[in-house]
Amino acid sequence: MKNYIKTIICLTGVLGYLADNCTAQMVNNGAIVNSTANSTIMLNNTDFIHQKGELYLNGWLGLSGNWSNLDNSSKVLNPLSTGTVEFFGSNQKIAGTNTTEFHNLWLKGTGIKTLGFKQEVNGELDLTDRELALESYDLTVSNANADAVKRSSGFVSSANTPGSLIRKMKGNADYLFPTGSSKKGLLYRPVILKGQGNDNTLSVALLPSDPDENELSAGTIDKKSGLLDINHKFYHKIEKLSGTDAMNIDILFDPSKDGNFKEMAFLGATSWSPSRSNVLVGLYGDQLSKKTSKKLMDMKGLKYFALANQTAEEFFIPNTFSPNGDGVNDTWVIPGLEMYPDNEVRITNRWGDEVYGRKSYSSANAWNGGGLNEGTYYYFISINVAGNIKTYSGYLTLLH
Repeated sequence: MKNYIKTIICLTGVLGYLADNCTAQMVNNGAIVNSTANSTIMLNNTDFIHQKGELYLNGWLGLSGNWSNLDNSSKVLNPLSTGTVEFFGSNQKIAGTNTTEFHNLWLKGTGIKTLGFKQEVNGELDLTDRELALESYDLTVSNANADAVKRSSGFVSSANTPGSLIRKMKGNADYLFPTGSSKKGLLYRPVILKGQGNDNTLSVALLPSDPDENELSAGTIDKKSGLLDINHKFYHKIEKLSGTDAMNIDILFDPSKDGNFKEMAFLGATSWSPSRSNVLVGLYGDQLSKKTSKKLMDMKGLKYFALANQTAEEFFIPNTFSPNGDGVNDTWVIPGLEMYPDNEVRITNRWGDEVYGRKSYSSANAWNGGGLNEGTYYYFISINVAGNIKTYSGYLTLLH
């Protein structure tokens, strides 16, 4: 026990440690401390400083001061610990020169809890109603249960050089990344990720700034892709660290405050491009009524995503083609329609009878006339543009 306490003004307790109504430091200088399932360690107005040793925490440890791990060979808690560390003070810092691997980490009390070094949670992270400021440090939740991250109204925030919330994912459940910020007023804009059943690891951070004002300023808008502009209030860093699953990405937002965006854009090598996402309307809590949703088959090279809007759709509908087998204009190709894969094409004759129909029409499956006679036919094309169905119609001359 004497190795555990280096500087403390008042200390009482037998199975647990109780430092009540005093300013103190509890410093572990090498002790191996065992805490049973029903034990309580209360550090009120007390900092916890770990220099050496190990804590088997199977009960509850609460503190109102700061937490610091200065032992570069230890993550403080034994990996088999099943207990909870609760921060119940006001503004508190979780720092040191090495990571602490918490089992359950609960954030309560008042003020902002701030990381001063990267941290890990192998059990449950409960933000309750607090902001956890990651600053430039990552917080990894290795528990792959989808409900391992809990909140009432709390969120994680990041610095401009962002630390990220990293989550291990398994299965095809929805994984919440409750990202937000309080730097320019309260902002909660979470991301929900969903894999396809295999193991994946992803990181998410929200940056409450204009991409044009930081290291992404070189990213231009790819107007040829139909993208009009991106959100200049905030954007997300979403990165796949491991795994091969296609990933469904949902970014939730409030159109009354953020703008009525209808697209999700991603930053490629040099420019922002549309992802051809859907926009869904619903009641998602926290006054969030819309989300952009996109299933990405491959996230390689992608990590920055922003809400966006499109220009008018850009594709050309030819009004003639000649399926005569000469290798020239033998199929009815509609340049640019591939940009809108959620489409449907119908062809009718002059009497309104349908002679051809196809969903997801593209140059690869373009109509070859189907052996029909020369003449005038009529096309009807519908496309899904960010959740809005747009239709086009006109005449088409088939020649031989």
